[in-house]
Amino acid sequence: MKHLLTLALLLGAQFAYGQQLLTLKQLPTTNNDFIASLVVNTETGEQTAYVNYHHRKVQTIPDVMVMPYEGNIIHYVDANFDGHMDVYVGTGESRSANVLLLWDKKRGEFKLWDDDYLQNPVFDAEEKVIYSSGSSSAWDYDYTKQAWSGGKLITVEHLNRHTSEDGVTRYSLMRDDKLMLNTTVKKQLPAEWRRIIALEQ
Repeated sequence: MKHLLTLALLLGAQFAYGQQLLTLKQLPTTNNDFIASLVVNTETGEQTAYVNYHHRKVQTIPDVMVMPYEGNIIHYVDANFDGHMDVYVGTGESRSANVLLLWDKKRGEFKLWDDDYLQNPVFDAEEKVIYSSGSSSAWDYDYTKQAWSGGKLITVEHLNRHTSEDGVTRYSLMRDDKLMLNTTVKKQLPAEWRRIIALEQ
């Protein structure tokens, strides 16, 4: 017999963005319109997402992959800034696999967006961009600023933070594959990047 482990959430209040940057810790884990859950087959490791719409309709989304499973939380967020609530499943931690379910207005259901992993995402509804970040080595930490275009996330800017063996930290800011700034002085970074770094640290 298959043993299933289910992560389910209770109904709760929706939220308003305001003008702040929202991290996973600030996103709601409950929603009025539907309940999302993640089911793991502990024998095969297969993961399936379920969305229950007021107990009238259940949508099944197979072949999702969230790693590591333990500690994952379901977050509700308008991830593509189209005015509709989406679902983000995962811890968002560096080098982890996370799942984003985007609401498809035409089809009236969610679809699995699996083009990329959003690690440590920060959603900026005012600027309609998503910042993500994660370590790429023991010495490098990378930040990415992305915007939606044609259903895909396009990289707008990329910031690399490199710490040398002697403890010197250097920041390299790229835009359109062009080096815009290369400095060891964090105060020289644009204010938006200093805010994102502060959230991560």
